[in-house]
Parts: sequence; structure tokens; C-alpha cells
Amino acid sequence: MKKFLKLYFRTVKLALKYKWYYLATIISSILLLFFNNYSTYRLKDVVNAIQSGQDIVMPLIIIGLVISAPIILEPATFYPRGILYARVVGDIMHSLYKKVMSLDYAFHTDKETGKIVSKIINSDAIPNLFLWQFEYFIWDNFAAFFIPTLIVFSLSFQIGLLIICVLLVIIPFQIYPMKQNIKKRYDLKEIEYSRNSAIIDGITNYETVRTFARKHDEINYLTELIDKNIYYSIQYQNTFRLIDVTSRIGGIALFAIGSYGVWYLRSSLDAGSIVVIISYLIQISNKVMNFIFSLREIVKNLPIIEDTYALLDEKSKISEPKEPKEISIPKGHIKYNKICFEYNKGKKVISDISMDIKAGATIALVGPSGGGKSTLIRLLLRYYDVDKGSITVDGYDLRDLGTDNINELVGVVPQEPILFNRSLKYNIGYALSPK
Repeated sequence: MKKFLKLYFRTVKLALKYKWYYLATIISSILLLFFNNYSTYRLKDVVNAIQSGQDIVMPLIIIGLVISAPIILEPATFYPRGILYARVVGDIMHSLYKKVMSLDYAFHTDKETGKIVSKIINSDAIPNLFLWQFEYFIWDNFAAFFIPTLIVFSLSFQIGLLIICVLLVIIPFQIYPMKQNIKKRYDLKEIEYSRNSAIIDGITNYETVRTFARKHDEINYLTELIDKNIYYSIQYQNTFRLIDVTSRIGGIALFAIGSYGVWYLRSSLDAGSIVVIISYLIQISNKVMNFIFSLREIVKNLPIIEDTYALLDEKSKISEPKEPKEISIPKGHIKYNKICFEYNKGKKVISDISMDIKAGATIALVGPSGGGKSTLIRLLLRYYDVDKGSITVDGYDLRDLGTDNINELVGVVPQEPILFNRSLKYNIGYALSPK
């Protein structure tokens, strides 16, 4: 619960950027929930008027006005909420992409591209959960308990107390099926990420797959992951059936015990109060089921949301200097000063290497595969930081320069052409500075 609330308030902070839309949704939601639950109470006046032989026109008009209020309140609730939702989705997706593109080279080589893409694409689950399901549907269910129970208390303290006691008993019985649901959802999430990653990898590397005649292997691999996804999906869906049964039993128990309370206290209640109490008992009993399913939606998306925020919280191993220096007109003097580097602890790739490359010089790095030639270039691009020693450009230590400045200084011709799915002009001019 603590983790959930932390994520919720973090999302609210994003929503408060659009505070007027957010405030409008909150106020209109409260009013809408009140009117949706208040109309039943007015039945008391109709029943008592019939029993006493009075005119029922005015009580019916009042009920009509109450149930008409949502005509104004629903658009006032959902129109600004829709705008808020769309803008927060855009902000989160933009922040995620910006974060991923700013992370270091090691992060991108260690992570599966498919999983990262899935997290960005699924980022709409955050506002969907907190700004739609939680803030309206959960509060709608809460209001369906709180407002009717409060009204029942005003009509009969004993029955109101009885409803509270029954709710306190049946709600703990939902904990076990909910825990099982959460566990199965986490299992399913990992398989879904692996499945999506396999699809993206296969399509992205189509040429390699075709060249080495591995099409059937890739299809078989995806088939295995889909079969696992089906298995875990069935396991996950089965937990809902347990939730169905326990919540329905709880609703029936609430109605039965509450009805017995009405029968037992019938002599102290007027006909209108009895009708209202029975109506609210039916409503609360049905809402037990709805409330559990609203919690289910939270549980379903919570693992995705945790992963999304975890991605936003990723820290780059390559830190930008607080006051980066900049080389505006480079001379091209590069110097490697007794550098050491290892990708994995205890496995040195480069050990105590020094090179002094004068401006305008042409050099070639020759050696066996895995000897560290590409690593020397990656260190110059500051994809990684050296473990010992330093690399300087025109006398400036790379660690004192901003990474953008370094990438602008160093031109790279890759072994294979890499193209974006954009115009020919865009691809040809990609290396040109946007300045």
C-alpha cells in the first residue's frame, strides 16, 4: 500500500501541472458521486406520501431533478479528465524517451530493446490507473459504500453499525485472492516483455535472420514464448474466478445479514425507511463485487507502472560535469594517458595504454578480434569512462567536457550503414549539426 501511494502521489504531481483541469475533475466528480447515490434516499418521501395518502408529485419532481444533475456533471467530470489524461500520457512518454536517450551506452547494451520499447508504449497505464480508475472508479465505489451507509445510519444506527461490521469481516477474505492475483500478474508481465522483445528483435534483425536461414528458429522461439504467455495468462485469469466467488459470497452475506436487521427492527422503522435501507443494501451488496474488480484493475497495471517509474529513475553511469567545458574550434590533438579499462570486474580489456595522436595525423589500430580496438574508440566517444588514466582532446579531459560536445567533435563512419525510416534527405544530412 505504501508503494502504491508513493506512485499515486508521484502521478498527481505530474497532473498538477494542469491544475485547473485537475481541480475541475475533482470537484465535479465529488458532486456527481453524491447525486448518483442520493436519489435512492428520496424514495422515502414517495413511499411515505403514498402510505399517508398525500400527493407524490413533488417527491417525484425532486427525484427527477436529482437524477438529472449528471447531465451537466458527467461532461464536467469527463471532458477535463480526458484532456488531463492525454496531456499526462504525452508528458510521461516524452520523459521516458528523453531519459532512455540520455542514458549511457552500457545501459543500452545491457538491456533488451524490446523491453524498453514495451515500457515506453505501456506508459499510458500510469494515468489510466491513477487518473481514471483510481480517482473516479475507486472513489465511485467508495462513495457507493460511504454515502449509503451514512444515510442508513441516519435512519437506523443499529443497521448502519451492522453494515460496517459485516464489511470489516468480509473485506479481509479478499486479501488472499488479491495476493494470488498480484503474484500471477508479475509472472505474466515478465513473459509479455520477453515475447514483445522477441518480436521486435526478429523484425529489427530481419536481414540477419534471413541471411543465416534462422527464420524457423525465430518463429519456434516466439511460439515457445507465446505458449508460456498463454499458460501464465490462464493462471492469471483463474485468480479472477476466485475473486468472483469470494466477493459475490461477501455481497450475499451483507444483504442477508442487513435484511435480517431490517426484519428485526421493522417495528421501529416507517415504510419509507425500510424501502430505502433495502435499496441501499442491494446497492452495497452489488458494489462489493464492483469494488473488488476496481482493485483488480489497479493490481493488473501496478507491475507495469513500477517498471515505468523504475526506468524514469535509472541513473547514467556517465555523469555530466556540473560546469562542462566546451571546445568550439577543435585542433584535433588526442592523447591517451596510461589508460586502463575493463567491462567486467577482473577482466581487463585495456591495460596501461598511452598514445599521443597529433592534429592531422592518420593512424590505424591493428590487432586480433577482441583486442580492444573498438573499445578505444568507444572510450574516445565517452560511451564509457576509463578506470585509470585519462583521455584528452586539445588538452581537455573528456570527463570535463559535455557528452554532446564530445559527439559533435568526433566524426564516426560505421562499418554498416544505419538508416532511419524517414526521408533520404534526413538520412544523408543526419551527421550535420542542427545548429
